[in-house]
Amino acid sequence: KPLTRKGPGVRIPPSPPILKLSNCKTVKLTNSPGQIKFASRVSLPVCEFDSFWERDVMTNGEFKLELENRTVAFSVAVLRTLRKIPVGIESRNIKDQLARSATAIGANYREANRAESRSDFLHKISVVAKEASESEYWLLLLKELYPNVAENSPVLTEAGELVRIFDKIRVTMRSKPIQ
Repeated sequence: KPLTRKGPGVRIPPSPPILKLSNCKTVKLTNSPGQIKFASRVSLPVCEFDSFWERDVMTNGEFKLELENRTVAFSVAVLRTLRKIPVGIESRNIKDQLARSATAIGANYREANRAESRSDFLHKISVVAKEASESEYWLLLLKELYPNVAENSPVLTEAGELVRIFDKIRVTMRSKPIQ
């Protein structure tokens, strides 16, 4: 479902859901009277990601929760994709490295959200961006070596989106003046 835009100056591009997964619980959050309702599928560690927005703007807390859930779903999707890769000498290192970097994205992002200072957050979000970039690299390599497995998997697209999201967070935080 494409994102609906309301009001002038809103620049959130529509993005289709990347990972369609099951067993998610739907939660509706409402703000104070007169504000737009927000609906999100909250995913659990055993749940897969299927997100959508019904409004243009999220609060920082909602965005953090949504992105934490998205990183968990990404990790689960990558691990499920890795199960499909045949066991072999050449695939062992790729599977190990990809599993480590993909799961590190969510763990480090959760840690960044609980940072003790601005500089601590900036450092941790930089680590997250690096892990996302590394995951994208390993997925590209996997796609070249095992095209039949990686062809139907949306994790490469999701990895690219995560790289762009975390790079943007990092750049934005560096450009903001310290208050």
